[in-house]
Amino acid sequence: MRIAHLIMAHKNPGQLERLIVTMKHTMFDLYIHLDKKTDIKSFRHLDKHDNVFFIMYRIECNWGGYSFVKAKVINDNLRHIDWSRGGAHPKIFSKHDLQDLVLTDKYFARKFDISVDEEILDLIDQNAHVSLNNNYIQ
Repeated sequence: MRIAHLIMAHKNPGQLERLIVTMKHTMFDLYIHLDKKTDIKSFRHLDKHDNVFFIMYRIECNWGGYSFVKAKVINDNLRHIDWSRGGAHPKIFSKHDLQDLVLTDKYFARKFDISVDEEILDLIDQNAHVSLNNNYIQ
């Protein structure tokens, strides 16, 4: 099962690289949102690390401001969630949903439960073909 981590950063590329190295794992993908006010040049070298991807739709974030909420909402909009059954909880995806999950334009999905379907996450890993351009997500 792959795990996606979203990191929001605005300075200290050296510190961010230490975090990337510390979190390095074959089953981890690290998605980095860099504050739009920050010059990306000093961070570009970080994409040499395996499974590190910069989100190119950057938002200008101000500490404690609404912009952090906006950045989070945009990232939440990258999640595939099925509320079609109504109720307080989203549908739990199973292997019957594989085609929808593979074809979605979303980068993340919710909700999975291996006690309901233990195969689905492996099937996604085997069948998902994400179009990435030089480790940058448009």
